[in-house]
Amino acid sequence: KHNARKNSVNMTTPRDEIGDALLEFIQGNEGEQWRKARTGWDNSTYVCLWEGVTCNAEYDVTEIDLVNTGLVATIPESLTKLGRLQHLFLAENKIYGTVPPSLGTALPELVSIDLYKNMIRGTVPKMSNPSLEMINLSHNQLSARLPDDFGDGLERLRILDVGHNMIGGSIPESIGRMSKLEELNLAGNSFHGTIPESLGKLKKLEGIFLSENKLVGRIPNSLTQDFLPLKEMFLHNNHLSGTLSVSLADLPNLRVFSINDNKITGTVPYELCSRNLNEVFRPRTSQSRLSRTQSNANSETTTSDKCNSVACPIEHQSSSETNSDGIFSCTACPPGFKNPYLGSSQCYNTNRIAILKEFYFSTDGKNWEEGGETWVDDSIPPCMKRGIKCDHTGDIIAIQLSKMNLSGTIPEVLGFLRHVKVLDLSDNSLYGALPSGIRFLPLETLDVSGNMLSGPVPPEMCRTSGINGNGKKGDLKCDMIACGVGSYSRSGNAGDGHCSPCSASEYIGTRSCARFKNRMPAIPALPSPIPSGTTALIIAGVAVGFLLVFAIIGYIQHRKRQYWHKSIIFSDLSAQGSADSVIYDQDFLSTDSEHMMENELGIEAFSKRINQPTWDKKKESQSEMWLDVPQVT
Repeated sequence: KHNARKNSVNMTTPRDEIGDALLEFIQGNEGEQWRKARTGWDNSTYVCLWEGVTCNAEYDVTEIDLVNTGLVATIPESLTKLGRLQHLFLAENKIYGTVPPSLGTALPELVSIDLYKNMIRGTVPKMSNPSLEMINLSHNQLSARLPDDFGDGLERLRILDVGHNMIGGSIPESIGRMSKLEELNLAGNSFHGTIPESLGKLKKLEGIFLSENKLVGRIPNSLTQDFLPLKEMFLHNNHLSGTLSVSLADLPNLRVFSINDNKITGTVPYELCSRNLNEVFRPRTSQSRLSRTQSNANSETTTSDKCNSVACPIEHQSSSETNSDGIFSCTACPPGFKNPYLGSSQCYNTNRIAILKEFYFSTDGKNWEEGGETWVDDSIPPCMKRGIKCDHTGDIIAIQLSKMNLSGTIPEVLGFLRHVKVLDLSDNSLYGALPSGIRFLPLETLDVSGNMLSGPVPPEMCRTSGINGNGKKGDLKCDMIACGVGSYSRSGNAGDGHCSPCSASEYIGTRSCARFKNRMPAIPALPSPIPSGTTALIIAGVAVGFLLVFAIIGYIQHRKRQYWHKSIIFSDLSAQGSADSVIYDQDFLSTDSEHMMENELGIEAFSKRINQPTWDKKKESQSEMWLDVPQVT
C-alpha cells in the first residue's frame, strides 16, 4: 500500500523540475519535429515513461539513451539537475555546441558519457566525477588540447576515447595516473611531442590507439614491460623514430602491432617476427600459404613473411595491389627511389631536381620572392637556382632561403640531398613539424628560426652531433637545433648560450619573447569618418605636395636650360680655337651632365639594377651564393 501511494504521488506530478530539465533538449522547429516522433517528451506524460529515459525504483532519472535518434540540439546545462544520472548516451546524432564543463564535475554518480559521432566543438573539459568509467567523445570536432591534469581524479576510468577530433598539444602525463584504464584512444588528432613514459604505469591497459597524429621520438621502453596486458598497439601514421626494441616481444598478450608510415629505421627483431602478429591484416591467400609451410620453422620465406606482417623492410614499400597499409605485401623500391624507413607505404624520389621541385611546391613557391621561379625552370641548372650553393663537384652543399616568403611545410624528401651542410630557412612562414628525415643531411648549420614550426625537435635529430655545434661540449641537446616551445634566444637556438623560458613562445626557434604576430595579410578595416580638422590638414598636405612637385619640375627644366646654354658656349669657343678653354669646359660639362642625367633617371636606373636576376651577378660579389655547374671536359 505504501508503494502504491508513492507511485501515485510521483505519477501525478509531470511538471517537475526533472522533466523541465530534459525538455531543454527540445530546441527549435527540428526539436519539435523530433519530440512529436517520440513517445512522451511532453508535460502530459510522466518523465520515467519517456522514450529513452530510464529511472530507478525511486523514480530518479538514471539513464538517457537517445542514440541515433536524429536529435538536433546542444547539451543543456540543466542536465546537472539530474543528480542520480549514471549513463548519458547521445551518440550518432547532430549534437552541436560545446560540452558543458559542469557535465564532468556536477554529476557525482555519472558512470558513462557517450557523445560519439556528433558535431561538438570547443575543448574537452576537465572531468573529475569520481564514478566515471567510460568517456567517448570520438568523431566530433573538438580542438585545443587536453588539460594537463586531465588524468587526475579519474581513478575508475576504464575507457577514454577522444579519437578523430582536432585535439592538439602533447599527451598529458597525468593519463598515466588512470590506474584502471583499459583502453586509450587518441587516434586521428594532432597530438605532437613524445609518447609519455607514464603510460607504462597503466597495468590494466589492453589497447592503445595513437595512430594518425604527429608524435615523434621512440616507442617508450615502459610500454614493453612484460607485465602489461597489452593486446593491441596502433601507432601508425606518426613521426616516430628510432628502432624497434626486441623487448616488444616480451608482451605476452600482444596480437596487433601497427607501426607503418613512421620514421623507424633498422629491422624488425626476429623475436617479433616469430609472434605471428597482425594476422588480421594478412590476405587470405597468404594465410593459407603460411599454414602449409608452418611446419618448416626454418623456412626463409615464412620468416620473411612474418617479419613483413609487422612492417615492410627498408628499401621497400607496401604493395598497392593488395593493401596500402605497409603490412605483409611488400615490393622493392624502383631504381632511383629510396626508403630508409620500416613499414613505409612509399619510396622517395632521390633525383635532386625532383626534390627541389617538391620543396618548391610544398612551400608555395609561386609566391616566393624574386628568383624563386628558377626552382621550376628546367633550363637553369640546380647550382644556379636561387639560394643554392654547390661545391666544385656540383653537389648541393647549401640552401639559403631566408626571408623568401616561404609558406607551407618542409617535405621529408629534403633529407635525401645528402651533401647539404647549410640549411637556412629562417624568417619565413613555414608551419608543421620539422621533418625527421633532415637528420640524414650532414648539416653543420641549421636555421629555422622566425617560422611557425610546431615542436618538439625530432629526438633523433637532437642525437645528431655537429648541427650548430651540437655535442661540441660533450652533450647533445635539442636546444642546439632550435629552442623548444616555451623558450627563446636571440639566434633561435642555444648556439649563442642557452634558451630562456618564455610562456609566449608557441613555436620552435623563437628569437624574442613576444606574442607571435601572424604574418598573413590583415583584412583591411572599413574606413572610418575623418574628422573635419583632419580633413583640412590632409588638404593642406596635398597642396604642399603639389607645390613641391612643380618646384622639382621647374628645377629640372632650369638645369636643362643651363646644359644647353653651356653647350652653345662650348660650340662658340671651339669655333675660336680656344683649346684649353674647350678642354676645361668639356670636362666640366661632361661631369655635370652625367650627374644631371643620373638624377633625372635615377629611379629607372635603380629599378633596372634591382630587377636583374641574382644569378647573373659575378661570383666575386661578397653576397653571391650561387656556383655554376662544373664543366665536364
